Amino acid sequence: FSKDRQVRQKEGKDLNLKLYYDKGSSSQKEQAEFLEAEFKKLGVQLDINGETSDKVAERRSSGDYDLMFNQTWGLLYDPQST
Repeated sequence: FSKDRQVRQKEGKDLNLKLYYDKGSSSQKEQAEFLEAEFKKLGVQLDINGETSDKVAERRSSGDYDLMFNQTWGLLYDPQST
């Protein structure tokens, strides 16, 4: 890391990560923008990309991402817990 550079480097390459989120979720967009700003403070370029939920699911299945938000409905429904 060099103080005169904005982005950290590893083996001569800028440290750059891509984060994908569901563009239909305003909370995921807000979280992605927050993380983008925080990563910048650390000298890491974080590219945030909003995509349709179908495309996000496709990326998750193929492993074509650095970082990704994933949401679930929690554990399977247990009728005895109600």
